[in-house]
Amino acid sequence: MPRVATHVFFSIVITLAAIAGIFLVVMRFSPETGDFWQFFVLYLSVFVAGYGSSHIIGLIVRRILSGSPLRHEHARGANRQAMLFGVMIVSLLILSSSKLLNIWSAGLLLAILVLLELYIQ
Repeated sequence: MPRVATHVFFSIVITLAAIAGIFLVVMRFSPETGDFWQFFVLYLSVFVAGYGSSHIIGLIVRRILSGSPLRHEHARGANRQAMLFGVMIVSLLILSSSKLLNIWSAGLLLAILVLLELYIQ
């Protein structure tokens, strides 16, 4: 099993690559002429960037709150919650693009993901 420091390093590298991918897609494509693959790459980049940044933030918060060095239990918890956060970001973007996003649908999505986290935990 790789060390947690290696995991954090690759998470930072992948997050930076995803952020660069978002800027590349936004600069080079028009939503009016965009096809399925352009939107797929955009949503995939947003998911990876949201996942990576929330994973890194989760690890930092766990490190500060626990007061001990990072362990694999911290990485597993941060990984699980970052995955759910990335899914939430992409779901909110898809709902927003189809004009279905309101406070009730966002609250219901948040409640579903919180209950899913509690069930998985």
